[in-house]
Parts: sequence; C-alpha cells; structure tokens
Amino acid sequence: MKDYQNRPTYLAASAWNRGYLKPLELLRIAAWKTGQGLGSLTVNTERDIKDSTRAAMASIQHWKGRRVVGLADQVLWDDWRETARSAIGVADRKGLLGLKGVGYPMATAILDILDPDVWPVIDRWAVQLHF
Repeated sequence: MKDYQNRPTYLAASAWNRGYLKPLELLRIAAWKTGQGLGSLTVNTERDIKDSTRAAMASIQHWKGRRVVGLADQVLWDDWRETARSAIGVADRKGLLGLKGVGYPMATAILDILDPDVWPVIDRWAVQLHF
C-alpha cells in the first residue's frame, strides 16, 4: 500500500481546533480519496480553501461527535440532509463544491475525515460495493 492510501484521520483534530483545513491537509485528503488528479485542487488560493472549509465545518459543527446510524427520525434526517447540502453545496457551487477540483465524492470524503461517524464517503464505487 502506498503511503497516500492510508486514511489521514490524524488531520481531523487539528482542523477542528483551527476551524478550517489548511491547503496541504485538503491535498492529503484528496490523495487518500483519489490517488490521482490533484492538479485542479492546487489552483485554489489559500483563502479559498480556508473560507470554504471554514464555512463547511461551521455548518456541520452541531453534528460533531454524534453517532448516526439509520436516522429513522424524520426531523433528524431532514436536518442531516440540509446540513449536508449546506456543507457540500448543491448546483450553485457554494460550499465545498465551490473549490476547484472538488466534486461530490471528494466533498463527502472531506466531511468523512472530519467526522466518520456522521459523514460517509459517497461515490459510485462505494454504492456499487454495497449492492
């Protein structure tokens, strides 16, 4: 296994203490998630990364440390879904999707590293493995 394939869980504590991800931390998560194609991420400014990740982390803060299993309660599910939309962004390219080189799978990987008990990595490969 290559070093970049090891899950970078050590990044979460310092990112939460600071309130945002540093550019190198974002690249480390991207390397773990994709193992390729990091070039697009490098065109984001440090300010872009700080602002986008700070906003995403602020929006997910109220879910931090919760163990989310099944979300059978409709109110909780609605809140989780709206929180995910806010942090990840939707079609308007705000949130993490506002960063160049970040698509939906990468955005969910960023959230997963920050709090894996709440935010799963979602991409077509992960979904295909479970069916």
